Formats: sequence, structure tokens, C-alpha cells
Amino acid sequence: MDGGEYEAVFETDEHSVGKAVDKEKAEEIAMDWMQVFYREQVGTIESQEIKTTPVPHWLFRLTVDDPVERTYFVVLLPDGTVVEPRVARRL
Repeated sequence: MDGGEYEAVFETDEHSVGKAVDKEKAEEIAMDWMQVFYREQVGTIESQEIKTTPVPHWLFRLTVDDPVERTYFVVLLPDGTVVEPRVARRL
């Protein structure tokens, strides 16, 4: 890379909340999606919380220790829809 800083940005146009998934289903969706998107084996859920702003969402922080610990994030809307991140250059 060019020495700049990059961050993952999660954005959605969703404003309404449909039927919500429960905690266990949200965990299952997050772990499955992590394997597909990040191409990593299932890690450890370090934290899982429901945020209310800017829109209601689940925020998962997962780690994989193989051989260096890496942290990943998964954002789900209450209905279980995954919000895919995009990479942005930090100014």
C-alpha cells in the first residue's frame, strides 16, 4: 500500500425495520457471512451489540488467530440483512 490509512465503511439506505431475527440467528448469519466475505474460518465472537444509530443494527466484532490475531466486523440490520463494507481511504 502507499502508507495511507484505510477503513471499512458500512453504509445502507435502509430506514425501516422489518421482522427482527433473534440473537442466535444473527450470530449464525454473521459467522456464515464472515466465512464467505472475508474467506476466513469461523473465528471467535468478541462482542455483539445492538446499536440504535444511525439506524438500528447488530454490530459483531470477531477475531481469528491464525497465526496472527486479526479483527473483523460484521454489521446486520435487525431483519438479518448483511451490510457489506466498502474500503475508504482515510483523509
